[in-house]
Formats: sequence, C-alpha cells, structure tokens
Amino acid sequence: MRVKKSKYLLSYKEEDEYLIINIYTNQIYALDKFSSFIWEEFDKTPIVSDISKLIAKRTNEDILIIQKDLDGFLNSLSKGGLIKFV
Repeated sequence: MRVKKSKYLLSYKEEDEYLIINIYTNQIYALDKFSSFIWEEFDKTPIVSDISKLIAKRTNEDILIIQKDLDGFLNSLSKGGLIKFV
C-alpha cells in the first residue's frame, strides 16, 4: 500500500514538529516529533511496509506492533483528509 499526501495542504515546520492545515476543510493538525518524522518519510518512501521496516530498525521494536500503530496513525491522517491510499 502506498500513501499520497493531499494537494489541499499547507504545512509549517517548527524545529521537529509540523502544523498542517487542510485548506479544503480548514482543519489544523499538529504532529509531534515522531509523527513529523513519518510525515517526512512519505516524501521519500510512500510505501507503508517500507516505513514500518524503517521505524522498526530505528526503534528496535516489534514490527507487528509498529504496523498496528502506524495503521492507526495513517487512518487518522486519512480521515482528516491529509493523505489518501493509492
């Protein structure tokens, strides 16, 4: 599964965190440091399984737990109109 960012976004980065505005819905989303890392990875690696592997490698956590958490995060972004699955 691949992830694509919506074209209706404005983003502002402050240090390691993002504020993202969906200009279509006028909703504002704040991403913490780790979520911002994942957000930036979408530009480099839009394949969800590759992002899971990268996180597992960096954190030494179980890949199944990471996949479950990442799926929840991605579903939240999708419901907010920030990403779509392609």
